[in-house]
Amino acid sequence: MSDLHLTNFDVHRDERGLMTAILNVADQPINVFNESVLRDLDGLIRAIELDGSVTAVVFRSGKESGFLAGADLRVIESLNGPEIAEHICQSVQELFGRLENLSVPTIAVIQGVCLGGGLEFALACRYRVVVDDPRTRLGFPEVEVGLLPGWGGTQRLPRRVGLTAALPILLTGKKVNAPDAVRIGLADAICPPTDVDNTLVRLLDSSQSPSPGHPQVLAASFAERFFQVISPQRIWKGFCDQTSAGQKLSLWFAQKSIASKAKHYPALRSILKAVQAGLRGSSEHGFETERHEFSRLMMTDTHRNLLRLFFLRECARKPETWVPKSKSPSRRIKTVGVVGGGAMGASIAHWASIQGFDVILKEVSANLLDASQCRIRDLFDESVHNRAISASDASRWFSTIQITTDWREFSRVDLVIEAVTEKLDVKQSVFRELDLYCPAHAIFTSNTSALSIQKIATALPDPKRVLGLHFFNPVHRMPLIEIVRTPESQDSDVALLVEFVKKLGKVPVVASDHPGFVVNRILFPYFEEAIRLQQEGASAESIDRAMVRFGMPTGPLELLDHIGIDVAADVAISLPVDHEHGPVTSCLQEMVNEGQLGRKSGRGFYNYNKPGGHRTTAVRVGRSESLILDVEIRDRLTLRLINEAAKCLEEGVVTEAWMIDLAMVLGTGFAPFTGGPLTFAQDQREELVCKLNYYQTALGSRFRPSTWLLTHADGRPHVGHSA
Repeated sequence: MSDLHLTNFDVHRDERGLMTAILNVADQPINVFNESVLRDLDGLIRAIELDGSVTAVVFRSGKESGFLAGADLRVIESLNGPEIAEHICQSVQELFGRLENLSVPTIAVIQGVCLGGGLEFALACRYRVVVDDPRTRLGFPEVEVGLLPGWGGTQRLPRRVGLTAALPILLTGKKVNAPDAVRIGLADAICPPTDVDNTLVRLLDSSQSPSPGHPQVLAASFAERFFQVISPQRIWKGFCDQTSAGQKLSLWFAQKSIASKAKHYPALRSILKAVQAGLRGSSEHGFETERHEFSRLMMTDTHRNLLRLFFLRECARKPETWVPKSKSPSRRIKTVGVVGGGAMGASIAHWASIQGFDVILKEVSANLLDASQCRIRDLFDESVHNRAISASDASRWFSTIQITTDWREFSRVDLVIEAVTEKLDVKQSVFRELDLYCPAHAIFTSNTSALSIQKIATALPDPKRVLGLHFFNPVHRMPLIEIVRTPESQDSDVALLVEFVKKLGKVPVVASDHPGFVVNRILFPYFEEAIRLQQEGASAESIDRAMVRFGMPTGPLELLDHIGIDVAADVAISLPVDHEHGPVTSCLQEMVNEGQLGRKSGRGFYNYNKPGGHRTTAVRVGRSESLILDVEIRDRLTLRLINEAAKCLEEGVVTEAWMIDLAMVLGTGFAPFTGGPLTFAQDQREELVCKLNYYQTALGSRFRPSTWLLTHADGRPHVGHSA
């Protein structure tokens, strides 16, 4: 094996014949499969097949960023036909099949991300060891770009962990942490980073133990299984995973669960089809179905739009997308000051601490300080409950957040995020205090939803220090953060905030200082039209149902309830959306006066079983309901939203259409399969303009088509040069 020359693997072998292959893909920040890596892997497997002195093979990563992130999506994007895609899938399936059939034990040591093709590779190994590290995540995110695993994932995962554990991973893109990987049987062992070598020795020693048919092993298994059998959950899982009737029932439930989404996301049905083929037919038929469905999905608009959005996210995380490269920051943010410990301030503090920042949270009184501390503790408890972090990590991070009423503690911050009430005078007062106590290098930002950053900054002698940093609620779930710059803002500060947002694990979109910025600016005409429809007699349920069927995650009225009617009322005052004396501002204010604050008060456009609880029935508005067809509801709402998105681009809130698409998909869940509102507009431009003209005649000038829609050339909005 001395003549083995590999570009991406560093291979060495000890005196026992144990081979270690360390993957370190050249010129990539994280390991990905490309043609060179696959060629190296083929050569490595061939060498092992021919060399009888190898006793075991351990695959590890040479990069701190993770184990293996799957296939290079740029390569997938470049494939120009289903035949080529199917041929590549078959070749890699066969390569992983050879890996699976090696006569010696193979072990994948997984620390950090192991996703997509990386997990398919790990599943082809005989054993998997996961390192107990918060960054360790295993999963199949292919569904997020409109595909399915095409290298054996739909076949090996159900066989390994059973249908009940496999289907959520395949159908949702859910990532599994290290402890859960062991719990569901996806991994064979877990260890701390310092104990990998000892764990490998123990695992290899156990692989030489008596076979499962040996009496000692059978006795242990019987005792173990006896106590497992008495658990109803174990009985149900065993039935669903190990019997043909149970598997059929699991697949039927899965079909029902995806029925409402499968029209827009065809990969969901393809995944179930491939899984079913492997369970009911031969193994060969399962692999054949998988690669055929993969190549078919590659040709769909859904895949192209979702893949484009993936690349846009990566583009947005680069500072050079937003400012000249020469303006990249030389300083770094380490300590973050948060002013205001309400729902948003507490959420920002919680999330920033998890991402490794030192956090100081300021409140005005001891009572408010205690309430803030409780909110933060509840957020950590929720993170532990959802298995996002461990209890020990939660306790450690919670203890690092400094909570104070003293402005002097802000003398060492690098960044301040103001998250107080949406009142201009209150915010200006906060920034005057910050100017007295913060170091000269600190950046000041406001989490305002719609107020002018320039007006807030007039409170300071140096207004260029103030920018917007608009988080979305809930902070730990929403991927978007709007960075708002003014004409006075420095490029180096913008670049530093882009880096900060990236370190938070979020996606930045940089906007200019216009009322509502991007997302709220576009949303509120949409909300206004929803309120108009309700006042014309459409029920809240029919309004929301029409938009969910269109592809939105929730309808406009329920979304308002989740935002908070009081918050929405404050934002509406700042926005120029009351066309023709529209009803949005007065309606929202009336609801606030009645105490109908939405989900948090238990009553808004809907009733909730308790404050913060689940939706029950719609609140009747005291008018007789009239029949408005779902198609009219959908058209009026989507037209208002898309037309406003186009106006947003015209007015220079952002410079390119893709930025609006990305912001609306990440900030509102705008139907991702469409590619975003402006991509959808260009695909349907003539029809949309025709409908706008019709509704302008029928309902008024708020439907007047934007200049961009009337004049923009056909074709998709382009990603910027830096994508």
